[in-house]
Amino acid sequence: MFSIWLAKNKVLCAELLWRAHRDQQVRNAWINPRHHRTVQQLKEFIRVDLANTRRMHQIIARHGWPGKTIVGPNGEQAAWLLIQHADHDPAFQKDCLALLEKTAQEDNSANSLLAYLTDRVRINAGLPQIYGTQFRGNFQPFTIENEEQVDERRKKAGLIPLSEYLDQVSHVWTNNYSDILTETKQLLSQLPPSEEYDTYVTQMMRVLNMMDNA
Repeated sequence: MFSIWLAKNKVLCAELLWRAHRDQQVRNAWINPRHHRTVQQLKEFIRVDLANTRRMHQIIARHGWPGKTIVGPNGEQAAWLLIQHADHDPAFQKDCLALLEKTAQEDNSANSLLAYLTDRVRINAGLPQIYGTQFRGNFQPFTIENEEQVDERRKKAGLIPLSEYLDQVSHVWTNNYSDILTETKQLLSQLPPSEEYDTYVTQMMRVLNMMDNA
């Protein structure tokens, strides 16, 4: 892949791209399953998330934020995606947000990534979001701080106006989004107790309940 050759650390870039690809595989299979969703499929979903987060802990500890000077723009976006989906580890997300904030001060191209992760961390902490990037199961955004100025903030972050974004979201996601949330919660509740899964299940049930609370 051409983007790998643009990276200073090609091996790390390739790994991040592969992990992001696997992340999207399991999520797309969950959203648009060929057959009925199963507990076994959910276990694989969880294993991928946990493995990616464990590895991102190691990468961050060694390299700091894997920005585009290290892994190229595509590698950085892949790293951001894996952190964005680490809702089961909100403390780690918050630590990564602080690193990304420093990166964005030096590179404006990271501002859009920063906007999404900022909102994710704030929502997970029970705070109003800033940029309106996170939405509930009814396609309405979570509470936005100073909503009358949200489009101004979104423009500075390189994002389209909120109304256009919500229109895109409603077209990308299927109409049965709330049903997906409900079924996911049901299957999570069917998982047997496990030292490996328990914390993940607790955190994800909390997140899904917030999303389903329209």
